[in-house]
Amino acid sequence: MIRLLIAFFIIVLLSLPTLVSAADSTEVEVVVDSAQLATPNDSLDSIEPTVDSLTDSSAVASFNERYEEYKKRHVERTPSFSFFDTVVAYFASERSNVHEARSRASFHDVGDYFRSDPSYFTLDHQETPMRKTVQPFGLAGDRLNLVVNRQATHPFEHVIEPDGLIDLNDLPSSFDHDIYLLPGPVGRLLGGRQMVATLVTLPEEPSGDNPVTSISADKGDYVFSWVRGRYSRRFSRGRSMNLALGYRKADGPVSGRADDSYHYIGDMFFPIGGRHGIKAQGRLYSRDGWQDVRSDIGGQAIPRDRFDRHATVSVERSLNEGSGRWLLGYKHLRQGSFSEGAYLSRYNQTGNGGFMAREWLSGRTAFNLRLDGDYLEYENYQDLWSKTWADFTFDMIRLGDGVRYGLSIGGRYDDDFSFLPNAAAVIHKDASGWFVSLSVGYAEREPSLSELFLPEQQAAVYNESTRDYANVGNRELEPEKQLIGNIRAEYGSVQNAVGLDVTGGMIENGIDWQQIQDADSIGSFTRFSPINGDVEFVSATVHQRLKYRDLATLTSGGSYHYVDYAEFEDRAYLPEYQAFAGMELHHYLQKQRIHLFAYGEVIYVGPYHGYVVQNLGEELIVNAKFSVGLTNFRFHLVFQNMLNQAYLQRDHMTFRGSFFYYGLVWNFDD
Repeated sequence: MIRLLIAFFIIVLLSLPTLVSAADSTEVEVVVDSAQLATPNDSLDSIEPTVDSLTDSSAVASFNERYEEYKKRHVERTPSFSFFDTVVAYFASERSNVHEARSRASFHDVGDYFRSDPSYFTLDHQETPMRKTVQPFGLAGDRLNLVVNRQATHPFEHVIEPDGLIDLNDLPSSFDHDIYLLPGPVGRLLGGRQMVATLVTLPEEPSGDNPVTSISADKGDYVFSWVRGRYSRRFSRGRSMNLALGYRKADGPVSGRADDSYHYIGDMFFPIGGRHGIKAQGRLYSRDGWQDVRSDIGGQAIPRDRFDRHATVSVERSLNEGSGRWLLGYKHLRQGSFSEGAYLSRYNQTGNGGFMAREWLSGRTAFNLRLDGDYLEYENYQDLWSKTWADFTFDMIRLGDGVRYGLSIGGRYDDDFSFLPNAAAVIHKDASGWFVSLSVGYAEREPSLSELFLPEQQAAVYNESTRDYANVGNRELEPEKQLIGNIRAEYGSVQNAVGLDVTGGMIENGIDWQQIQDADSIGSFTRFSPINGDVEFVSATVHQRLKYRDLATLTSGGSYHYVDYAEFEDRAYLPEYQAFAGMELHHYLQKQRIHLFAYGEVIYVGPYHGYVVQNLGEELIVNAKFSVGLTNFRFHLVFQNMLNQAYLQRDHMTFRGSFFYYGLVWNFDD
């Protein structure tokens, strides 16, 4: 019956463009796929070579004359309409873009993008990368959408003391230019399944026929080094290429905390004729290092390895005048998480799927209709489990300069959990002097194969001689149900404003990992296992931005989280309040054409506790950055934890003091 209803619904939706266009003939600007914008002609294959008998001046004149004729004859490909880029252009306000905040401050990984927004609680294991997690509005578990280069992504790893959170060290950052932190269900319009919050990262697109090229390098304490590079270019007739790589390593502050990782990323589009094209996207990621567990009291350092491989290939057909497109594609996923030593494990995920989509613009309304089918295998060192699901999505957004609204409805049919519906609605007004956004959404999410079928394993983790740790999945888990709302309001411009964000809702049967003390005939131990439990939460954040000419920029904010877990009397790693303030000073030496920057920030997290340590938080952390910029070059010095404090973010994992590094960013050949 459900399949018949879905089929009927699809037929009705396919007829909507005709109905809407008849009712509304007002046109808005078509937002095309920014990766396909054709550039001034850079291919001179059709021009005959100049003959040697010409003088230099006559050769140049002849070349210019025939080049102008070539440009007149050449007809460029019309770029396709992109629903994703339209949503970003009309609903992801520049007020939510933290690109400038990231440029002012320092960052080791994608997790640092959230540092200037106290709505998000960021946890690190140590000064150099080991594991970094982000909890929107204080919520634990898997609650954050990650949309990287227009694709929803979900890294996979099993760690000691699992919490359902994603290590944001595992996301690529070499491409990232525009970075949007979007609270509430608006991320559903961009392909996310969570209704709580969404991170969207997008690359810088080339302008004209100039490529975007850059190299970034950092070097610091504890043998920390990080190198990134990227090359992006558009060609005539719509061809485009985006390539990036990143390599990062560090020995860590003490022995047994080394980390070594690399990323390769590619995104290419090849036009076929005037209306067809092939798009290929891929990512290779590999990482090896250590997870140190409660090292201050003799915990084990666990060797671990991670890999992540994604590939998507799609064929598109543009509609007339670039007002829409059809997409048909294939996607492949391969992920692995291994550990050795005291805790021996080997987990693999392999997925294959296909999708078909239609995107189109009719008057002032844009539509997206998409069907996905996926098959996933989960292999642990004991068994092989698999699942199949199908996703249906219909999105509609109303455009224009006034009030905009969006609607998303859909669902997943899972072979184990039947139909899991989702829906979201957004109302949005972004004026020059004020901004208001309201959104509400409902979604059901099934437990992952790892949460269901993780085999029980016991190990000596907290000390070398005694079995004291265990983790296991829960085959009785039910899908969780999220009902989330958000209101965001600002008074002022993009550069100077004061605002309020409020996000709240209920999560029924929320999937969270529980830590309990257990015992058997051998002895007692700490057990981690996922459970279902209801959650109610409200988070309120006040923030401000202030910019005085080009001399000073000030950002600050404070957030309060109320989170009530029915199954947890007092949830670990859940601060009630946070605060942030950052200021940059800028001076330009006009004769020397040199920019001087000085930046400082203060981060405060209220009291919270871990699984065993009670007095965490309540530390004032001060960071600073000094940099010198030329036209395409910027050199920086970064001082983290300038007050040289020894403090804890997690159980028995001490930050030992200040951390210094230096680096450069060079944009060349642009």
